[in-house]
This record gives sequence, C-alpha cells and structure tokens, in this order.
Amino acid sequence: GAIKANGWVKSKCKGNSLGGEVLEPDEYWTAVIPTYKRNLTLVGANLRALESASGLKKILLVWNDVDTEPPDASVFGVKKVELKVLKMKENHPRNRFLIAEHVD
Repeated sequence: GAIKANGWVKSKCKGNSLGGEVLEPDEYWTAVIPTYKRNLTLVGANLRALESASGLKKILLVWNDVDTEPPDASVFGVKKVELKVLKMKENHPRNRFLIAEHVD
C-alpha cells in the first residue's frame, strides 16, 4: 500500500526518490499538495517544477478553498504527469490524508 508522511505519498517505492536515489522502472510516487487561497500562477509554477522529479507519477492538488471552485487541471500547464484537482468539502489540515482512493 501507500506510505503517507508530511503530505507526500510514496507508492511501490523501495528507495527514497526525493533523496537522489535512482528508482527502479516499477517504482513511483505521488505528490499531495494542499492549497488554500493561493495565487494560481504561483501554484502552476510550483507544479510544473515538481513534475520533472524522478519517479513522480501523479500530483494530487488538494483544493481547500470551499468558497471558490477549483480551476480545471489544464490551467496549470502540467504535461509530464497526471494532475488531479480535488475539491474538499471543508477546509481542514487532515484533508491531505483523505485522498487515498486517488493514489495508485
């Protein structure tokens, strides 16, 4: 199963992909990014920088701004990995842990 720590979810990953180790072809991880009332240009720039990380398969953007509809994922310009924008029902820090069904 997936291992969750500090907003990062590692799936089927034996090594530490953030520590510079080379991943095996079947190893990958998912980034979970919580956001609330952030500048969309800045969020997009951060996501595009992250998408080139070794072994990254998917980015889950946890949209905690319950008063604003999230933009379509295509707005952020992420092309190398799958990006899902997940609107939460309430703004709560635990939301980043409520996304397990979206992690491969």
